[in-house]
Order: sequence, then structure tokens, then C-alpha cells
Amino acid sequence: MEEVQQNISKIVNINDETMKKLLKKLEVLGVQSVDDLVEVTTEDLTPEVLLPVMARKLIRAWSSQMCMPGPLPQLVEVHTPK
Repeated sequence: MEEVQQNISKIVNINDETMKKLLKKLEVLGVQSVDDLVEVTTEDLTPEVLLPVMARKLIRAWSSQMCMPGPLPQLVEVHTPK
């Protein structure tokens, strides 16, 4: 999660307490790496962690990072119960 925290710090300026809440929320959502951030929605982060505008800034930045050229994230095979 250190890489995730560094990514967030590059995008928004939030205090330590808010950062801890945000990282905890991302862990609960299942975020394990920076690649997972593109799956997070504004609704996931508001209102309990961030104000809507701050959440939208993060979501927009994470989405644009995934559109940049570079290696694609690895696909994970998901099996659903029968």
C-alpha cells in the first residue's frame, strides 16, 4: 500500500488522518496495488472519507493513468460458483 499512498500524495494534498482513513477504505475495497485504483468509484470514497470534489480528482487522475501508454495490467481469471 506504500505505492498507493505515494500515488495519492502526488495527486492530492490531504492530512495524515485523512490519508489513513483513505488507505483503510481502499484496503476494505480490496485495493492491493496502484493498478487496482482504476476500479474505485467516487461513491466508494464519499462521504465518509473524502469530500466529493477531492474524490473526483483522484478518480479522474487514476482513470487517466490507466489510459497512458505502458504495460497493461495483468488480467486475473475469475471463477464463479456453479
